[in-house]
Amino acid sequence: MKKILLIIMISSQIFFLTGCWGAKEIQSQTYITALGLDYAEGEFIAYIQALNFANIAKQEGASSLQQASPILIGEAKGKTIQAALSKLEQKSALPLYYGLVESILLSENLIKEQMKSVIEFIGQNSLLRYNIWLFGTEQDIKQILTSESFFNFPSLYTIIHNPKTLTENNFFIPIEKYNKFISTYSQPVGTQIIPSLEMNKTHYSEDEEKKNIAVVTGGFVISQKQYKGWVNKKDLSWLKMVF
Repeated sequence: MKKILLIIMISSQIFFLTGCWGAKEIQSQTYITALGLDYAEGEFIAYIQALNFANIAKQEGASSLQQASPILIGEAKGKTIQAALSKLEQKSALPLYYGLVESILLSENLIKEQMKSVIEFIGQNSLLRYNIWLFGTEQDIKQILTSESFFNFPSLYTIIHNPKTLTENNFFIPIEKYNKFISTYSQPVGTQIIPSLEMNKTHYSEDEEKKNIAVVTGGFVISQKQYKGWVNKKDLSWLKMVF
């Protein structure tokens, strides 16, 4: 009898462990890897960059140099950042997942006028981590989010997602994560610099076709929660000695 009861107990436990109810397969969600935020005419414009992780996994094989991984870009407007993203969520063919966001790209207008809204949005979204990268741009955010990598590697291998590896040995503008930025943002003294990106088609090509690469050109300066302007990378060269 004891053996029978023991078998029943073990069987019941196995029954509950045979699967994860409600678990979603990797292909059943839209995995957002970067966010872009703009502000114009009293409205926020939200952009999402999402990658097909099934295609990225295939690129680990011998065919990785053969076919570029597609980049999905979403765009919507709203009175708040969340309202703009909610429009994208309502019209998405697959649920949007924010837990893999690595970078946030801000327009100059947003840095000037609505930095407080950005900080509130990040703080209220439980899926957004504080170790994301923070960038700014004066150019079209959508173009920056579609920047290319070398050899048809996915966008995960661009400066937007992997700045430390690309800049730590040969660059002087400090590219820091959001947690360091927010830790000093409210301080009465000190300066924060948000690195600025722009597209460059001058220096690299593959099979005589110019590569559209995102590069760091300078930084947006913030002090005492106020935007102080943009500074080019030559004028920021003294930071190499400080950092």
